Amino acid sequence: PPARRSDALRSFGNTPKMLQFYSEKIGVKYPYEKYAQTCVQEFFFGGMENTSATTQTERTLHDERAHLDFSSDPLVAHELAHQWWGDLLTCKDWSHAWLNEGFATYFEALWTEHDKGADEFRYEMYTNARLYIEEDTTSYRHPIVTRHYAYPFAMFDRHLYEKGACVLHMLRFILGDALWWRAMNHYCVSNREKAVETQDLVRAIREVSGMDLQQFFDQWVYSPGHPDLKVSWSFDNAAAVGTLSVVQTQSTDDGTPIFAFPVEVAFYPRKGSPITHRLEIKNKEHRFHIPLREKPQWIAFDAGQWILKTLDLN
Repeated sequence: PPARRSDALRSFGNTPKMLQFYSEKIGVKYPYEKYAQTCVQEFFFGGMENTSATTQTERTLHDERAHLDFSSDPLVAHELAHQWWGDLLTCKDWSHAWLNEGFATYFEALWTEHDKGADEFRYEMYTNARLYIEEDTTSYRHPIVTRHYAYPFAMFDRHLYEKGACVLHMLRFILGDALWWRAMNHYCVSNREKAVETQDLVRAIREVSGMDLQQFFDQWVYSPGHPDLKVSWSFDNAAAVGTLSVVQTQSTDDGTPIFAFPVEVAFYPRKGSPITHRLEIKNKEHRFHIPLREKPQWIAFDAGQWILKTLDLN
């Protein structure tokens, strides 16, 4: 509405910065002549990423007072990210829709990281993980890629959005920042204006990194669930050795696997910087013996909060 011009500028003012950020980081310039955002009354969704012309709910327009407590940036960033992930390349069928929505959700968080810093980003990813786990625990569990659904819209759940984002976050941890962004660029460029499925992403990562991450996708994308970890820690003062016990307690009766993943554990001494060890979890149970100069004041299992999991730490 014309009378809400100032609200529109308040809600959408960061769009040019987002366009620049995505174009530079993906390495693919925004591919269309323009980008329009239209607010529609009584719109059923938050936003819909029509190519070059996103439709958004008028509820995302807010006055100066509301702006102190509410930002439109997450919605704007999410729908803008779809111009690459969902429009420039899109999923072949509904079963691979996480390639649209999981990507847009993670790139929404990446804008937060760029704009507001690492702490806000980590909290956003923590929230994404909790939302997925709540749905998985209280409602249902299924693989991200599945062809079993009553109707297409039923696919658009916490598994597709938030778990999909967490999968990309773990890939970033495994590949490292530089290689992860190169993989995103190659995946986008090699599949530009095509329909994609998950194996196209697997292939792009392999072509860039030389790493075959099929097992990663088999367990996190094609299988249901996540690891439920029971971790305990003890320290032998005489030998100056700590023992870390890691047990995966999730049931595998529904097809949930025993997961294989790397994890970083940080040991905090009384003084000085933490000592970090990167451990490989592959089995149901592990016992790691870690030499340390002194008993740590405390430990941080998965210190960077990269791995999607539940954790019972003693």
